[in-house]
Amino acid sequence: MATFVLVPGAWKGSWSFESVVPLLERAGHTVHALTLTGLRPDDDAATLASTNLDSHADDVVRHLDRHHIAGATLVGHSYGGMVISRRPPTAPPAGSHDWCISTPTYRSTVSRAGRRRTTTSGSC
Repeated sequence: MATFVLVPGAWKGSWSFESVVPLLERAGHTVHALTLTGLRPDDDAATLASTNLDSHADDVVRHLDRHHIAGATLVGHSYGGMVISRRPPTAPPAGSHDWCISTPTYRSTVSRAGRRRTTTSGSC
């Protein structure tokens, strides 16, 4: 079975994955849902102020190292997609797939000719 490391979007934590973790585990997978620096209950204002994309990428690498995880599939939701894409070359190898999951943003515009057009975009 596979090992998944779930990385939440901005201002979210491991609680974002409460409904999906049991489903993956019941299917026989190993799942690690992360809460990034700055969003943990014991993080203070100084920690939050010094947190950025690089420190969040380091959180993922430290988690992989600490738990001796190699070959995991990294799943980044929204901002988490940017985090997993910042994995440095020294990080343990990822699985054959890294996934970025984003809810698309729908934007409706009206052209000069009066035609309505809807476009989508995601943050990943």
